[in-house]
Amino acid sequence: MNSLGHTPRFLAILRWVARIWGLLTFLAVVMVAIGPDSQAAAYPTPLIEWILLALYPLAALGLLLAWRWELPGGLLAVICMLVEIIGFQLVKGGYPSLLGYAVPLVLFALPGLLFIVCWGLMPRSSAPMGA
Repeated sequence: MNSLGHTPRFLAILRWVARIWGLLTFLAVVMVAIGPDSQAAAYPTPLIEWILLALYPLAALGLLLAWRWELPGGLLAVICMLVEIIGFQLVKGGYPSLLGYAVPLVLFALPGLLFIVCWGLMPRSSAPMGA
């Protein structure tokens, strides 16, 4: 047990929860990206909305990167979703329901936060740099 009271097993479980959650989120993004869009031809999508939509695969990429680099990958996922939520609020005046806010937060930001927590709980070497 380390000084914070967390066992290596707890950290491993937390890390695998984040990894599986992130992988399922990535697969969902891939399925949406390659699936048919019945409304694609109904109206043209403004550039700003394309930019906001591009944050989803970027956040999913962050969740994959977090398998190797927990802090940068987790931060990428969380920041992308915060920018997406704020951007959508500014461009469209917000989501029509609270569910619209829950999807980016639950699918992307929470596993990203779990990766950040795993990075923070990971024991660090006390050896000086370059030794």
